[in-house]
Amino acid sequence: MEQLNRSIETYLQHFQNRFDYIKGLELAEGNDTLKQLLYASLIDALSRTVSNPEDGNRERFVSIVCNFGGWNHAEKISAPHLSALLKKMNSPQFSDLKEFVYNKIDSWYSDRLISTAEDFDEKEIKSLWPKNVKKIYDDLTIEHIKHKSLFYRYRNTLIHELRKPGYGFPFPEEGEPYYHTSTDTDTKVQSIELVYPMAFHEFIVQNILIGLWTELRAQEHSSCLRRNISSHQFCKKLGVSPRSSIVH
Repeated sequence: MEQLNRSIETYLQHFQNRFDYIKGLELAEGNDTLKQLLYASLIDALSRTVSNPEDGNRERFVSIVCNFGGWNHAEKISAPHLSALLKKMNSPQFSDLKEFVYNKIDSWYSDRLISTAEDFDEKEIKSLWPKNVKKIYDDLTIEHIKHKSLFYRYRNTLIHELRKPGYGFPFPEEGEPYYHTSTDTDTKVQSIELVYPMAFHEFIVQNILIGLWTELRAQEHSSCLRRNISSHQFCKKLGVSPRSSIVH
């Protein structure tokens, strides 16, 4: 058992070292996308530790963020995304829900930053949702516009397109996801932009590392864990030695 604990520590220390290195990178202004891309890759790698073999990328990513990321608003429904989808729905069944959502959105057009804490809880929306309707538009459901899903879409854009979605402006002092209003200089059309700031990515990854340490130690008797984490596998592959602790 002691050998398995050393293997777990070696494994997680490897990723803690990678996290510390990424966090310490000093990139030229405007290149923070590269840093967020590295954090997304780190989450992907860690997600395999506590997932089932048949799970896809989305299942692994969303699961580890929700279970270990310490993100209180992961299940919140994005008000601007819901508003945009409701504009495509012409059925009068949605009238009450539209009024409720649009009133909130109208109050957001200001100079302040809006926390995702102000987004909707699922029960608020379900209380006004038409009983016989499951999908919002095409194959989209409420799950697709929860923040846990939007953050996964954000990850996809980083990895597959090497850019951040939308036109959000980063405020370095902000640690939580937020919205801000933006006005197109040509058309003068206003939009509400969602931002997942750098500090938030760092918060999620560090929480995952700490949470995995606790989870893997708790599962030290698991035969599956023994197969996935062995001193021979990780010491040989990672080329690192066990350290005293991953918690600084």
